[in-house]
Amino acid sequence: MRLEDVRRGLETKIIEFPVKNKFFFNSLVGNAFGLPRPFVCDEVHINGLRNIKKNGGYIPAPLMILLKHESYQDAIDLGSKCSLVPHLSNVKIIGRDDYFHSSIFSPSFNWIFNKTAGKRYMIPIVRSWIKDASKKEKIEMKKLNNQSLEQATDEWMSGKSIIILPEGTTRNNGEFVEVKSGAWRISHKVVDDKIYVINTLPVGNTVDWLSGNGKKHLVFANVGPPFYYQPAPWEGEIEGEGVGKYQCKDKENYSRIIKDNFINLHTYTASQIGGMYLNSLLMKGRREFKKEELGEKINFFVERVGEIEDGRPVYVDPVLLENPKRRIDNLYENLLAQGYISESGGLVTVTDKMNIVPGERKYKNKNRLRYMTNRFLSAAENRITIRGAIENTFDIPLKDYVIE
Repeated sequence: MRLEDVRRGLETKIIEFPVKNKFFFNSLVGNAFGLPRPFVCDEVHINGLRNIKKNGGYIPAPLMILLKHESYQDAIDLGSKCSLVPHLSNVKIIGRDDYFHSSIFSPSFNWIFNKTAGKRYMIPIVRSWIKDASKKEKIEMKKLNNQSLEQATDEWMSGKSIIILPEGTTRNNGEFVEVKSGAWRISHKVVDDKIYVINTLPVGNTVDWLSGNGKKHLVFANVGPPFYYQPAPWEGEIEGEGVGKYQCKDKENYSRIIKDNFINLHTYTASQIGGMYLNSLLMKGRREFKKEELGEKINFFVERVGEIEDGRPVYVDPVLLENPKRRIDNLYENLLAQGYISESGGLVTVTDKMNIVPGERKYKNKNRLRYMTNRFLSAAENRITIRGAIENTFDIPLKDYVIE
C-alpha cells in the first residue's frame, strides 16, 4: 500500500464470486494427496469450519488461506480435507520452487508434475533468504518472486482462491516466527480509486509428534474468522512519517495480525505440556519423578487453561478433555522409546536428551520434545494468561527459561 493512496482515502472493495462446489473433483485431488496419511498420521482434528459459512451457505469466493506451516507433510495431513472447503476446487497454492524440480523424484516425474498438477495448482516462490546465492542471483530471485506474487494477486482478482504459507519456512526451534511480506503483498490491490481486497482465512496448524500411536503424529487445524487487509493508520502529520516508513509500518501491522491469529489458533497438546513438566524438573535441579505425576501435571494445566477468560480462544487437544489417559499413555511410551526418560525401580528419570540444542535445519527431527516445548512457551510469551497458567501449574518463573 502506497502512502499517497492512504492519503487519498480510497474506498475498500472485497472481491466476491459465487462459490462453485466441484465436490467430486475437489475430493479426488485432496484424497490423492492424502493417500499416505494413514501410514504417518494417527488423527486429524479440524475445528472452526463454521467460519466459512454465511446465511445458510458459504462466504463468497475467493479466499486467501493463511496456513501455519509445520512440515512438508502438511499436504498429506490436510490434503484429504480439501473437500470440506468448496472454495478450494478453484485454487492456486504458493509453494517452494524446488517442489517443481525435486531431486527425490525422477526427471520424467518432475516433467509430468510440472505440466499437470504443478501448472494447474502451484505458483513457485524461490526462497532467496535460505539459498546460498550471490548478490546478483538474489536480485534475479526477487524479480521472479515479484512476478509470482503479481500472478497470485491477478488470480484472486479473477476469482481463484489462494493458499499461502506466510512464514515461508519450518526451519526453526519451535518459536512462532515472523511472517514474511508475501502475504501482505498479495492481500490487496489498488486500481484507480479503490483498494480491492480478498477475504482471508487464518488456519492454525499444530502437530504433536509424540502423543500419537507409535511413531504416528497428531494434527490439529483450527480455522479462524475471516478478515481482510486494511491499511495501517497514517500518522505522518504527528510523527513526520515518510513513504518508506509508512510502508514498513503497514507490512509490520499486517504481519502482526497474522502472527496473533496463529497464536490464538494454536492447540495445546500432551507433548507440549509434558515437555514443559520435564523442563520444570530440570530447572529445579530434579530428574526423578513418578509416572503418575506426568498425567497429573498435564490434567492440572488443562483445567487451568479451561478457566481462562481473556476474550481470546483457547484450543486443547479434545482427547485430553475426553480420554486423557490414552494420550498420556501414548506420550509416556514414546518418551521412553525415544530416550527422553528411563525407568528404574518404580521411578522415572529425565535424561540429558531434553537439553540437546540441534541446529535449526534438523531441530524438529533431532529433538521433537524440545521443539514442542519451545512452541508451547512461545505461545505463552505472547499471552499473559497462558503464561500464568504455566507458572501456576509447574511452579517456575518462565523468565528463567530461554528458548534456544
